[in-house]
Amino acid sequence: MSTLWRKISEVVIQVAAKGISGPSFLTNAVKIAMFSLSHTLAQMCHRGEFVEDLRRLKENGLHRSEARADTEAAKAKEAVANATEAENRANLLTRNDRISRAEEKQKLAEAAKTNAEAAALLKKAEVEAMGTKIDAVAKFVCALSKLKQKGGRFAVDPVELAKLFGGVDVDLIEGSSPKLPPLGDDELDAAALCGILEAHAKLITNEANQIYREYNGPDYGIDAEIEFKNDKGKASGKRVYLQLKSGDSHLTKRKTDGREIFHIKKTHHAEYWQSQAYPVYLVICTSDKRIRWMNISEYLKANTKAGKFPTQILFSGEPFTAADLRRLRADILTKSRNT
Repeated sequence: MSTLWRKISEVVIQVAAKGISGPSFLTNAVKIAMFSLSHTLAQMCHRGEFVEDLRRLKENGLHRSEARADTEAAKAKEAVANATEAENRANLLTRNDRISRAEEKQKLAEAAKTNAEAAALLKKAEVEAMGTKIDAVAKFVCALSKLKQKGGRFAVDPVELAKLFGGVDVDLIEGSSPKLPPLGDDELDAAALCGILEAHAKLITNEANQIYREYNGPDYGIDAEIEFKNDKGKASGKRVYLQLKSGDSHLTKRKTDGREIFHIKKTHHAEYWQSQAYPVYLVICTSDKRIRWMNISEYLKANTKAGKFPTQILFSGEPFTAADLRRLRADILTKSRNT
């Protein structure tokens, strides 16, 4: 009988040993089950020393499994920590990259703003220079209109003319005529008023930063046009036409109420003005140097009866200034956007 128990004990020990050194793919639960089976067999053998050995083997197996599990858990925790640190570094790099790009864009925007301001100042200077030149032309026309001709040549004092234009080379005109008394305040003639009006129209258009085009050729009733720029400073295609008139003969006062009347001497002009796709403005310069303008397209539209155009216009002109021209531009461009 003792031999039988000895063999059973050997089997129990072998089973326990296999439970400890079993393949790594065996789960802890399987190994523990093998220990439990060995323990039960040992108890059946009534061999206390084997039972104690198996208990120790079982505890050692559990300790090893727990240690292995703790090691795996530590590794997993370390991997999570490393992944978190890598993610934080990546986020920090991304944030720094965004900040760098934002700073670069800000620098570019500031540079563009500086360039735009410089371009605006340059353009303003060019407009002012153009205005000065136009003003000089107007003065020149006024001066010539006041001079009397002698033998087909203008009798002008070179020194006075040089003073008038502030730096004209006197040698260019020296000896052209004998000296005359300083220019007086004689009444301006039609030619002088015409020159003043044309120069004023160009000056006002440039001051308002718009586009002026003068018409040359046969008189069809329109002398020039002003094309408006859009908000980007480009030609918009929207414009107004100008009919320029200088002198007091174009306006008469109505006896009943003293209102000013402009007589349409060429009736086909009224039809021509009314047929235009853009408004036509009548601009008049009188001898008192007042320059006024009026939308005659609106007047003709309101006062044309049964296809018959009026032969006169009740003139109610407003001062022709750069501020008025800018307001007109804003109104026309706003209407075009809303249609």
